[in-house]
Amino acid sequence: MRLGLLLTVLMVGGVIVSCSDDATTAETTPTPPPATTADATTSTAPTTAAAVPPTSTASTVPPTSVAAPEPPATTTVSGGSQIRPARIAFNLPDGFTYPEGVALDPTTGRVYVTSVQTGAIAVAEPGSDSATVWLPAGSDGRKMPTLGIEFGADRVWIVSMNALYEYRTDGTFIARHDPDGTRDAGLNDVAITDDGAYVTDSSSSLLWYLPLDARSDLQLEPIDIDDTSVKFDAFNGIEALPDGTLLVNQFIGNLLFHVDPRVPSAVVIDLDQALAYGGDGMSLDGNTLWVVNAGLDAIDRVELCPGFDCGTVTKGERDPMLSFPTDVQVMGDVVLVVNSQMRHGLIAYLGDPTLPFTVAAIPLD
Repeated sequence: MRLGLLLTVLMVGGVIVSCSDDATTAETTPTPPPATTADATTSTAPTTAAAVPPTSTASTVPPTSVAAPEPPATTTVSGGSQIRPARIAFNLPDGFTYPEGVALDPTTGRVYVTSVQTGAIAVAEPGSDSATVWLPAGSDGRKMPTLGIEFGADRVWIVSMNALYEYRTDGTFIARHDPDGTRDAGLNDVAITDDGAYVTDSSSSLLWYLPLDARSDLQLEPIDIDDTSVKFDAFNGIEALPDGTLLVNQFIGNLLFHVDPRVPSAVVIDLDQALAYGGDGMSLDGNTLWVVNAGLDAIDRVELCPGFDCGTVTKGERDPMLSFPTDVQVMGDVVLVVNSQMRHGLIAYLGDPTLPFTVAAIPLD
């Protein structure tokens, strides 16, 4: 972001967040709600400092997985089948608040989750019903909220609101990559292709690009998709396709795009019904795309055509085990869902969240 920018307002998981930024290396976190103090469990990863204390006097649920509730109503469409109800997959650590992004390390099977409020990163071991702190809030200068996270090219890529952080998979910090300064930025989510990292910008219809062989001091380059024939609202979720093109959605505009960032070009994917208002994170499994419907506490499924130019949507109904979901990740026979609870207090102070924060799982058909 440009030096001297005093106020950036962007959409984070459907919540307007205001923050100040007076230099590329100075960051601030949103003002938290009233807090109580609890110690965080730490992992055996390189950094083992405690997580940030919780920021609510919320009610607490037992620190173990819970049984799924009675199945909510579900909906089918032509050629589609019902989306099954969710259960809790694992709890996040004490003091780990308002999770946002989720990613799977395909080598170890570990699952990593970001915190939009503190910038901390948590990790859950395979089969565990609870996560521990992997990277504490503020480490390596990550003082802004963290959002998207992705594994690729033997790296972990973590999106802050104003920078892309690059780590080795053992947690060793490599570099912070800032936008090049030509545009104001509100970075959100990241996808990795064979040639680079692509980051969505929820304050505009830009993508930001970083070559995978980049020097540690290289900045993100803007790709202005809005100069193409397709006009749309700001981008949100993003997924990479095998040919180097991208799937991108919107939080507000309820459209799904097939984007070729090398042209650049974007076309609206022809769906049999529109995606719901509140689209956020996505996860691609073959030609099946799972899409967050944050506003309705639901997950939608899109069966895409082989050329990714059309698709059939199965709408998920509101699920009582989901609370303002923000991201999804296919893992084996389930789809993991981040329960951000952001409607319950991060910015608007509309009520106390339920503790601990959780990641849910929807069984695959």
